[in-house]
Amino acid sequence: MYQGKYGNTNPAASAPRRRRRHRRLNPRFVVMASILTLLIGMVGGSLAYLITSTDPVKNVFTPGSVTPDITEEFEDNVKKDVAVKNTGNVPVYIRAKVIVTWENADGTVLGEQPVEDEDYDIRYTEDGWIQGSDGFYYYTTPVGASASTGVLFTDCEPKQPAPQKGYTLHVEILSQAIQADGVDGSGMHPVTLAWGSHVTVKDDGTLRVG
Repeated sequence: MYQGKYGNTNPAASAPRRRRRHRRLNPRFVVMASILTLLIGMVGGSLAYLITSTDPVKNVFTPGSVTPDITEEFEDNVKKDVAVKNTGNVPVYIRAKVIVTWENADGTVLGEQPVEDEDYDIRYTEDGWIQGSDGFYYYTTPVGASASTGVLFTDCEPKQPAPQKGYTLHVEILSQAIQADGVDGSGMHPVTLAWGSHVTVKDDGTLRVG
């Protein structure tokens, strides 16, 4: 019978080889592998603890309110003591524009513009206001929450009738407000960004208007 390389079926002959293979496992390697497994388990447990123990943090922000409101008085059909009130909750800079037109009861505006000192008189004050090159009047100091500007003009009244029947003098005041605090990433103030480079904030907090 053929007894080749792989034909030996004698258990006694193959036993030494099996024993030699078992002896190749180093006991120190087994110990180190056990320690490494234990350490991995500890680190994994720590990470899991840190992740599962982190709760979300809720932040509540109350945005600032910036809302101007025109205050004025009427006496004998004459607009008087016009000012602008800051009805918001943060300090603001305020500007206003005065638009004078001939208007009828339906709200139709006559194409012909009234001429100051000829068709009407308006008496502006110097109570903190300055007129810019864009036609707006700027209140140069910040207006606190619930505070008002100085009077923009004391009164405005017609000097003569409208050029067409049914039209009367109409005076409209448009106001805008911008939060007084804060700058953008380049250090530019919101008033300059919104109202143009001719409006800047001086070191004392007042406006410089060109």
